[in-house]
Amino acid sequence: MDRTHYQVPRGDRQFLFEPALAETADAVARNRADFNQEEACDVWGKSLAKRRTAARTECLNRAVCYTAQLDGASCAPRDASRPLIVTGHQPELFHPGVWAKNILVDELARRCNGFSLNLIVDSDIVKGRSLTLPTRKNGSLQRQRVVVDEWPLGTPWQEVTVRNSELFESFGNRVEQLLPELEDAAVIGQAWQVVVETAERTGDVVSALTLGRRFVETQLGIENVEVPVSHVAQTSSFREFAAGLLLDAPRLLDCYNASLAQYRDVYQLKTASHPMPDLEQEAGWIEVPLWGWQAGDWRRHPLYCRRDGTVLTLSDRDSLSWTAEIDSQRPLESLSTTLADWMAAGGRIRPRALMTTLYMRLFVSDWFVHGIGGAKYDEITDEIIRRFFSLEPPKFQVATGTRWLPLARQPETTGQSVDEVQQELRYAEENPETALSQERCELAEVRKLLEEKAKLIHDWENRPQEGLSRSERRARRPENRRRHRRLAEIRESLRQIADEELQLLREKLRNAERAAARMAIASNREYAFLCYPTSTLRDFAETIRHRG
Repeated sequence: MDRTHYQVPRGDRQFLFEPALAETADAVARNRADFNQEEACDVWGKSLAKRRTAARTECLNRAVCYTAQLDGASCAPRDASRPLIVTGHQPELFHPGVWAKNILVDELARRCNGFSLNLIVDSDIVKGRSLTLPTRKNGSLQRQRVVVDEWPLGTPWQEVTVRNSELFESFGNRVEQLLPELEDAAVIGQAWQVVVETAERTGDVVSALTLGRRFVETQLGIENVEVPVSHVAQTSSFREFAAGLLLDAPRLLDCYNASLAQYRDVYQLKTASHPMPDLEQEAGWIEVPLWGWQAGDWRRHPLYCRRDGTVLTLSDRDSLSWTAEIDSQRPLESLSTTLADWMAAGGRIRPRALMTTLYMRLFVSDWFVHGIGGAKYDEITDEIIRRFFSLEPPKFQVATGTRWLPLARQPETTGQSVDEVQQELRYAEENPETALSQERCELAEVRKLLEEKAKLIHDWENRPQEGLSRSERRARRPENRRRHRRLAEIRESLRQIADEELQLLREKLRNAERAAARMAIASNREYAFLCYPTSTLRDFAETIRHRG
């Protein structure tokens, strides 16, 4: 595991693509060639090639049908042998830097003559229910939070429903009213109407948010298919993946924890819970990197398994408990069938973050596009693949970008940064005469102080420093202290004389700080992409498409 550092691009129209877009088509081809070399590798009794073919076909078909259901189109199967470019994120109102991945996978699929897929991570939890927006009050830019709905924090996205219809339905209008004047109208007015109509029709907030995003993307020619983790989890390929993890839970725990330990060592992390806690084992129970809950539950739970001969129990060690009888002749298939029965009865068994991308990268995609955060986590995933599957992990791409809101009126700047003005003020406070005009420096009172200061400094700089005995140095200390006291007194006298000039510099600093605060609001890269005009988003997408 090598230490990496990805720099977030914060300037307007700045991007990070690693590898560069011009090199990516060749990298995709190398990934596919590497998979072909490993095709005979045994994974739970089947070749990797067979498992990949089944998983890709099921996942792609699920995505095509889910997308068709959203768009009202036909559910026609796709050729799963063609390159499959994948990215994914929670169904949140994310910023353009996250959305850049959706644009990129669409463009890569075109260049590789393949398909692009966006994984909707509805197994993750709601971490926020409001957006931070810029708004203009009394002519000045300020930040304000706008609540979307009263969703319970910590709820898996799959279980989220509209809680306050008045709040939810008015969100788009409230955002439009608060946003400062842009170069063109924000797309959220139209897009949020699609969200509201879909939520009313289906009761499914995840699909509603997804269709609102797709409303924008289809206007820009983005043709990704979509699939939630909850749909992928219903496939037989995923159930066999989960069954394989459960049947080999002791070794998985060792590989998982060893990979985390290596990551902490490489990055010199001292906290055992960072970037995530180790899997635990106690009294025969082994924690597995899966989440579990029952349909309608507002909380997901870590899952533990315990094996007693041919009986495997899966539990959260609280209210959830499922028991499976393992067929010793067909352990994977029998457990997979039991998992299907549990899920059919309302059980939710979902992969945690590392297992989600591990499954998509190793069994489904030819190329996976991460943001910076996901890329850092997947350094651990890479090591788990090496240790648990004895395979070299497929390469992936890191992508993000920045687009500032196109404000009709950009905030005024002072011409000097806060650091520059602070440095100017500090120097003037230590040397107050530098803040005075030449005319004021010629005043008798000032000239006398400056002449005395110059003599004291000259005497200090030219004092004998070598060849002195210890007693001679000791004898000079009172004079040195007197000199320093007098320099401090002169500095204070000059400060009083230059008080007006110093006050002007302090006001200059306050103005620079206010301007910097306004600019920080204007240049924040994390405003939801639906707050942007369609024309700005089109320019953002075209800039990505034409990079190499």
